Amino acid sequence: MDLAADCEVALSSISLNCSKEKFGCKKVLVSMVNESVTRQRTVGSEICTLKALKGKIVDNEVVICKADKGNTVTLLNRNEYVDKMKDYIVNNNLVVTKEKHILNKYVAKVKRCISECPQILKGTPNVSNPQIPKLYGLPKLHKEGNPLRPVVSCVDAPSSEICKKFISVLPELLKFKSKYSINNNLCLIEKLKKVPKLPTNAKLISFDVKNLFPSIPINELKSIILNGTIHLSQSLKMEINKCLEVCLDQNFCTFQDVIYEIKKGLPIGSPISPLMAEIFMNHIENKIFNLGDPLISSIIYWYRYVDDVFAVVTCSKRQLNLLLRTLNTVNPHIQFTMELEENKSLNFLDLTIMRIQDQLEFSIYRKATCTDTVINKQSNHPDHIKYSAFFSMIHRLISVPMSVENYFKELSIIYTIAENNGYDRNEINVLLLKKLKKQKQELLYPKTENQDDVSWRKIKFVNKKSLILGNQFKKKNIKPAYYNEKTTGNYLINNKPTTNMEKKSGVYQVKCSDCDSIYIGLTTRSLEKRFSEHVVRPESHVAQHMAETGHSFCINNATLLHSERKARKLACLEMMYIKEAVVKNESNILNGQTTFNSYSPLLNVGHWYYKSST
Repeated sequence: MDLAADCEVALSSISLNCSKEKFGCKKVLVSMVNESVTRQRTVGSEICTLKALKGKIVDNEVVICKADKGNTVTLLNRNEYVDKMKDYIVNNNLVVTKEKHILNKYVAKVKRCISECPQILKGTPNVSNPQIPKLYGLPKLHKEGNPLRPVVSCVDAPSSEICKKFISVLPELLKFKSKYSINNNLCLIEKLKKVPKLPTNAKLISFDVKNLFPSIPINELKSIILNGTIHLSQSLKMEINKCLEVCLDQNFCTFQDVIYEIKKGLPIGSPISPLMAEIFMNHIENKIFNLGDPLISSIIYWYRYVDDVFAVVTCSKRQLNLLLRTLNTVNPHIQFTMELEENKSLNFLDLTIMRIQDQLEFSIYRKATCTDTVINKQSNHPDHIKYSAFFSMIHRLISVPMSVENYFKELSIIYTIAENNGYDRNEINVLLLKKLKKQKQELLYPKTENQDDVSWRKIKFVNKKSLILGNQFKKKNIKPAYYNEKTTGNYLINNKPTTNMEKKSGVYQVKCSDCDSIYIGLTTRSLEKRFSEHVVRPESHVAQHMAETGHSFCINNATLLHSERKARKLACLEMMYIKEAVVKNESNILNGQTTFNSYSPLLNVGHWYYKSST
């Protein structure tokens, strides 16, 4: 059903005149359903293996999760994981909230903010099913003791939409441009390639800000931003202040069903945190380079990526500790650690930067905890997604200026990673040649802005026949963005808190407690809210059935048939589930409308899609 609904939403959102393309999609879907029995037999043994593995994980109380860095899967004893999370909670001054109904009060505050800020938040939707942000941890395998990096998942958080809108307009309003930050390793290389000869006493240094996001003082941050609004109108100043107050006030999260308030800093995971941290660090850097201190003057290059700084300094080794001490006096909340080059070489991001006489040379660096795991060749994903990791590695290979020796060393590593994941060298060579050809074409014919309005739409990937649907989408200038929910990670990873069924949105079914009558509906809010409305509103079909028969309904007899947030897709799925119930004729359906005047061949398809979960 997902795939049929995705196709319907994708085509209908572009044009009302898509019947030919929809018929084309239907033919592909029917052929996929006819092959589904064979496909299910093929994956059956793999599912049994996953179920057995998951059972052992549960029985042995193991937490399985991705590491903070390195594309590594880690296993921890659940008690150890919980103890580390509780240590973080205690050490970072998270306190159990005393505020009653904290979610409802904050939701009301967000709604007022949207109505009171028409210039900045125009057209910003409310989150239809707001949830309290959830706290979880990712092990830092590259740190001693493997502490957890706390992440606050703000998916469906009350302020998630206004945060996204606010950060999209704030830099332009403030005329903010970070002076010292870089976007990635290639940006750093471009800047360093422009460096003339290095002084003979130059040294390579990296600085790291300790716990950047949790360390940022919120009140000072607000003052910095508001001081940058002097050139704006009074009404815009007031709106920025209001948005800041509301967005930064989402300082609560839940762990093991306990709600905590975050008393300091920015939560990792909030959409607003990266920009706020960037603004604050830019302020700190401006203060550093305006100190007029001779030691600061010895810093000839300074480039920062989030909380990691690459610097070239000319002071003596004895003065380096004094330099670090000077940096740490600029703001008591922002404290740096320092790493000095070894043998004229320094690892920074995924680069090894070397001083060779008065020039800089580069090679690729991988942490010891980095694994060679990528999507396996046999995995059920589109080829372009399987190859995406290799495209990235090859792009880095040909973009980083390396010696011939380092180039072939890196290419050999890419070959090894490919072979360990079921690919052969010829595939890598083909990708490399394609990339080199594309690079030459871009040099000869620089990119121009594409005048065509290409629209991207999410389409579920079931098997390779899903790719054939792309031919229908091309006719309407749609590019499919394929996704696959049935991944090993989604099945096994269990460190992220889950949302209870009654708190989710989607297509649901409620069954009468006293007979076989059912009602099928959709909700973009929580199931429990929608269920309570059915019971108390006399005009609802559920309430009418109760009044006419004296029967009752209980939320324990409610089932979420399909979890989904998007309203358009929900409307398609609801229609399909009602039709399924009609075709199966298993129950008395209470819905007032069980037939639909839909002219879409994807929705008026009889019973073919009930044979498969696609």
